[in-house]
Amino acid sequence: MVENAIWILSEKITPEETVRQSVILYLTDTLHVPMQEIISEQHLSHYGITSKKREDIVIYALDADQQSVPIAVIECKAPNVYLDMKAKEPWENCGRKTGER
Repeated sequence: MVENAIWILSEKITPEETVRQSVILYLTDTLHVPMQEIISEQHLSHYGITSKKREDIVIYALDADQQSVPIAVIECKAPNVYLDMKAKEPWENCGRKTGER
């Protein structure tokens, strides 16, 4: 967990941002994922995908060649947003393009 951190926010915190921060805390505090392996709000252009969209949370790990590769993508939604199979289709396509399994 990031202790003694000061968060300066220029906008009102959205319900989705609250979920995103809660997930990051769960990853770091409960699952012990190192903070340096977590990226929030990763632009898809980083993967060579022409899009203005961003992935909410990406977890990276080192592969056999010591290259940082994405191993998980987490899409965060506000607690009141219903997720159905249609909602995950864009992210499945993105996962195939970025090499996630």
